Amino acid sequence: MILKIDTIRTTLEEILVKKGVPAEEATIIADEYLQGELLGKISHGLQAFPSLVKKLGTLPKKWVVEKETEAMALIEGNGYFGQVIGKEAVRLACAKAKQQGIGFVAIKNMKTWLRPRTPARWIAEEGCVGIVLNNGGNPWWRRSVA
Repeated sequence: MILKIDTIRTTLEEILVKKGVPAEEATIIADEYLQGELLGKISHGLQAFPSLVKKLGTLPKKWVVEKETEAMALIEGNGYFGQVIGKEAVRLACAKAKQQGIGFVAIKNMKTWLRPRTPARWIAEEGCVGIVLNNGGNPWWRRSVA
């Protein structure tokens, strides 16, 4: 079966919106999964999308900037979507960097953002240089084995 990319994007967005995700945020999230697929990272593409949808219940409360200075910020994610928080973190870090010469933003307690490559791309699109790190989830030695 051959589908147009726009059809896939629209379908992903519609599914997220039906689950209560605001439309603007659904676009950010859907794009992340679609980009993973288009880059050949199927484990971080459409194959991963049903898992996200299955886990969606009541949306967590929005993230908040917990601490902030002229050059740094700490975001409390409250279990919210990493892609959405990441987009804001990049905006905030780049604005600080352009004003102060450096911008550092840390995020804690967020849902996965799927691929750290995406916020790195957003940083480059803002004309900045950045480093994107995450804890990568639960280490293999802490996972329970059935």
